[in-house]
Amino acid sequence: MNQTLAQSKPSVRDVAVILVALALPSVITWIYFYRAASASAGIQQAIYLAVKIVQFGLPVAWVLFVQRERITFKPTHGQGILGGLAFGALIAAAMAALYVIWLRDSALLKGATSEITAKIVKAGIDRVWKYAVLGVFYSLCHSFLEEYYWRW
Repeated sequence: MNQTLAQSKPSVRDVAVILVALALPSVITWIYFYRAASASAGIQQAIYLAVKIVQFGLPVAWVLFVQRERITFKPTHGQGILGGLAFGALIAAAMAALYVIWLRDSALLKGATSEITAKIVKAGIDRVWKYAVLGVFYSLCHSFLEEYYWRW
């Protein structure tokens, strides 16, 4: 939405799409983790791809076809990168400390390794290189798409 909320009151349709956008990731997660849980790896991956296309296509479709505006890109000037990296490092350190100090040997995670491994293998991630590719995809590509989606 090109107009900021401070400049104008959002229309009912804009509020409606914002509510849909807020709920959509949860609905999508429910679809591919629970409704498609018994499907084969190929079917589950196809469902994942389809629902992600819907999610990440929503902002573009909304701007182009509902608001009938051009999509514009504003270049970044690198402001905030250092702060973002420092914050990310702080959060990573806190997560690692939380795991080492409390979670690693807790009953909460007992048995989680085998369940997680089974789910990953069922999804077709049965080799180290596939796991690495998945990690890079989530770290770079999917996180970029999430930023695009939530900043829309």
